[in-house]
This record gives sequence, structure tokens and C-alpha cells, in this order.
Amino acid sequence: NYSARGFGRSCGQMPEMPSPGCEDGYIHLADSRFEVRDTQFLVGRLVDQGITDPDGIGVTGISYGGGQSIQLAQLDDQIRRRDGSLRRWRSPRGTPLDIAAAYPRWPWSDLVYSLLPNGRALDFEVSERRESRSPIGVLLESYVSGLFALATATGYICGDAPGSSPCQDESADLNEDFALAQKGEPAGREARQSLNEIFRFHQGFGLRAPGPAAPLLIENGWTDDLFPAQEALRIYNALRSEDPRAQVSLQFGDLGHARGSQKQNTDRFFNNQGAAFFDRHLGGGGARAAGSGPTAPAPGSVTAFTQTCPQDAPADGPFEARTYPGLSDGRIRFSSAASQTVISDGGNPAVGVAFDPVAGGGDACETVPGALIDPTGTASYRLAVKRGFTLLGRPTVRARIATTQTGPDEIGQLDSRLFDVLPDGEHRLISRGAYRLDEDQRGRIVFQLNGNGYRFEKGHTVKLQLTGQDAPYLRPSNFPFSVEVSDVRIALPTLEDSPDGGGGDGPGGGGEEPEGGGDDPGGDPGQSDPGRGSGDSSGSSDGSGTGGGSELSGDVDCQDLSEDEERATLDADPSDPFNLDADGDGVPCENADAAATADSDASRLPFTGLGLGILAVAGLSLAAAGALLRRRARG
Repeated sequence: NYSARGFGRSCGQMPEMPSPGCEDGYIHLADSRFEVRDTQFLVGRLVDQGITDPDGIGVTGISYGGGQSIQLAQLDDQIRRRDGSLRRWRSPRGTPLDIAAAYPRWPWSDLVYSLLPNGRALDFEVSERRESRSPIGVLLESYVSGLFALATATGYICGDAPGSSPCQDESADLNEDFALAQKGEPAGREARQSLNEIFRFHQGFGLRAPGPAAPLLIENGWTDDLFPAQEALRIYNALRSEDPRAQVSLQFGDLGHARGSQKQNTDRFFNNQGAAFFDRHLGGGGARAAGSGPTAPAPGSVTAFTQTCPQDAPADGPFEARTYPGLSDGRIRFSSAASQTVISDGGNPAVGVAFDPVAGGGDACETVPGALIDPTGTASYRLAVKRGFTLLGRPTVRARIATTQTGPDEIGQLDSRLFDVLPDGEHRLISRGAYRLDEDQRGRIVFQLNGNGYRFEKGHTVKLQLTGQDAPYLRPSNFPFSVEVSDVRIALPTLEDSPDGGGGDGPGGGGEEPEGGGDDPGGDPGQSDPGRGSGDSSGSSDGSGTGGGSELSGDVDCQDLSEDEERATLDADPSDPFNLDADGDGVPCENADAAATADSDASRLPFTGLGLGILAVAGLSLAAAGALLRRRARG
């Protein structure tokens, strides 16, 4: 395996930098015209030497290699020219080539969104091409600063050596890109141009090729604060919206970049499943003897493990479903109509440091005393857990907001943290997220946290905190702002069907359905699963949430109520004892004539035993993407 362009002996840092012939060999940050093309060129050389079967080319990689593995799968049998155009991929001697299968691990799919999330990506919608740049999101400050320092120390950045100084290559001027990112909001013309260039050439999402993508198995970490689960879901939803039979499958667990725990049983199972995936697509058949380990995942399927504590405890799982919406059988809901105000400098900065993936040590099981969770200038919502349940997916938050700011557009942020509050008051971070506020934004919003698989035990408390900053993980705003937040509704996708014994027949699934009435963006990505689970358990927050019983009794349905009565009845008791909100989207009686179906499709198979070995490519493998190349049979 060779080092990626700009690293190691591929023109990276050496006693004299750059070495002869490396003046233009600097890092291009996984550019499909450079690093990805390097992979394709070298694989072609191996084919021409008779080492590699042109019909058995697979790619895999972790992190930087994972992002490029998605690009290679999207390109499949195409290469990207310097001008951005595509042409057929051929070896130097003219053999036509394509990718037979790709296994990206801990990857990004949209690098802009990964590094500057804006909160618009939802797991129940197909992402639009402009989504990650409209508005420009909140910088992952600690991660971006750390990654830039690492590249500076170990790689060759354009402009950092006599052969390229000053840097004249705008597409690879990482020093300038980093300086623009550190300036923060409002984003100027140069920053927007830089992000447009990254979107066009440095990621798999949005990369258009004439044919379908190569078969994909994508692994992302629930607790990965750099490339979380949405990076896999973005590609999954896009491919399956174009073709419901698209060959894309998912793996989620407590692994990946910090704060991922790298659970051994999770990693072993996923590695063996990845080996079976390559066996199937590279000619090995994908078969496994009974009890010998996982088989290759079916197209569209999802395999998940949970986070457990302490960090070295085995994860629970695997939990499997035919589709992502089928992964969760129910939903826990809690809500609050009360108005709370979030300010740009609210909360205790020490909490942000403790849970920062870089400065805080990266332990997903870390806790902080409740006394450190300063409520001043933040909004909090709590739910006492009366019966344990397992979160499995991305929590959805809907709210009404009114923003006040003193600076220009796109300067505010509504950051979120989901805690498990232990009986002794200690707070453990379970999930987090960021939402970029538009200028003086008002009205209803919907966003999701990164998600997790995590068991909330009886006697604990679920707590959502909304803040105006989550530094040093997220870059604080340059300007002061405040946000009045009201009518907050939280939905947690759960493994169990009705884990709190609540009523309702609303459909479960990996994500929420959009609200009616046009309050929320987007639509159905075509991912609905007619057999997915049911269950809709509800609760109320302690002090500020809705609660109490309904004043109605007996058999009440939508035909018995006026529109105002429908709304009042559901608000009075979100457990929805009369099933007014049959589709579970928070809007009563909109589908009163529709028949409800609610059988679970999640096929959970507790596999045991080990497979035939571990397929692990740590860091950067062949062309920073990794490659599995079936050797040509020799007579």
C-alpha cells in the first residue's frame, strides 16, 4: 500500500521538502481529480501487470480513505479529468475497469456539511445539493484545528515549500481555506467559493456519473463527532430514492473518530460482515457456514450495535432491519409549550470542554456533575424514565423560535445536547447537534441530533439542552444573539415497541415524518417501509412540559371533534390515547380516513461466533482509499 498524495513518501514531509519532482505533489484533500485518480491509476497498473483481476476490484478505507471510497463507488467506471469532466476508466494499456464493491468506514459523504453542519440534514428526507451550503453551518472548531495541525506537521501543504510558495492553486490552498474558516461568520465571497469547490471535487455526495454507484456497505459511528451516522444516511437515502433496490447497506455502532469507543465485539462483527460483503461481490460467493459469522448484508439493510458504559463493556447487538426506517419500532415523545430564551454566551463553558472530542479526552462514557450544567441562558427539557428503553436512531426536535441578533445574516446557532442524567445527578452526553440560524429567523423549525444506540434505564432522566454555544467543539458566533424557543416537541426513535407502555399506533422508524401544513422542509425520500414497527410512547418534561390527562373519555375519534378540539386534546395528552395522530407526526386527524398498518419488519438476528478473519484497513491504505484486489488466477 502507498501513502496518500502529500503524505509520507508520496511527497510528504521529509528532511528536505519537497523532494525532487514533488513541487506539485501537495495535499489536494481527497480531490476526485487527484487522490482518487491516483488510486485508479495504480490499480490500472496492477491490472496491466497481471496481478489484479479487472473484474474483482474492491475498495475500503477508514476516515480519509473512507471518504475516498465513497467517491470511487460513485464514479464506478469513470475517472475525473482536471477540468471536472468524466471519461471511461481504463488501465494505462486500455483495459476497461470498474469498482465491484466499496466498504467505506467512518467516511464523510458531504465534506462541507461534515465540517460545518447547519442542521438541515434529516434522516427522513433526501438531501438537496445546496443543503450543506444554505445556510453555511457552524465550524467543528476543535476537529478542524486539530486536523489542520496534523496535516501541517506530517504532510505537504501547497505554499509550505519553495516549490509551491506562494500557492497558486486555489483548489488546494489549505492555508487560505483554514484562515477563512477561522474568520467565522458572516461568510464572504471567498469562503463561499471555497465551499463550492469542496462540494464539487472533494466528496461523494453530488458526484454525478452516468451509471449507478458500485455496491456499498457504509460504516459510521453513533458517537463519532466528526463523521456521524448522517454521512452514511445521506448516500443511502439518495441512492434508494433513485432506485429502491440500490445496493447500499449500513453499519452503525459506538466506533469511529472520538468520541467513538471502538467496541471490540462491534468491530469484529462489522469486519466479518464486510469480508462476507466482499466475498459476494468479488467472486467469493459470500457464503458462511452455519454459526461461523455474519453473511453479506442484503441491499437496503441496516445493522446496528449500541453504546454501553463503561467504555470497555461489550456493545449490545447486533440489531438488524431490512431498511433504516425499520430499525426502530417505536418513539418516545416529550414536549413543552413554555417559552425559554437561549443566548449566545449561555451555559457553563467547562461542560463544553469536558465533552469535546479533542480537548475532553474522547470518552463517550464521560460524565459531569449536574452542578456544572448551568441553566442560565439555555433551555432544558426533561423526561423521567419509568421503564427502560433503547434509543436507536436520530432524535428529532421541532420547535417554534424567534431570533434576535445584532450582527449580519447567518450568525446565530442553536446547539443541542442530549443527556442521560444518572440517579446521582451525573450527566452523560448521548448525542449532540448544531443548527445554524438564518438572519432573525422566526417560525417553526425541525432538526435532528447526530443519533445513537443507547439504553436509558429506569430511574434515569432524559434531558435535552439547547444552547447558544458548544465550544470548543463548535466555533462560537462572532456576534451576540438570543433565541426565544417555545412549543418544543422531542421524539426519540426506540428499539422497543411502546417501551413506556403508552398508547398510540403511530409508525416507528429511524426518523420522524415531516409535519403537515408546510411548516417543515422537504418530503418523503421514498424510504417508508410498510412493515416497519409501531409504538408511540409519550411523556412530559418535569416542570415545563405538557402533562396531565385528557378530559375526554370513552371511544373518541376525529369525527367527534372540531379542529380546535383535536389540537387541544392532543396537546393535553401527547400519549394520544384516542389515536388522533395516527401517523405520529404531531398533527392530529390529518389522515383520519387512512388505514393504519404497523407490523414490525425489523429482523433481529443475534449472530454468534467469528467469521473467517478480520478485514481491517487502519488509516490510509492503497491510495488512501484501501483496495482489495482479487489476484488473477495463474495457470
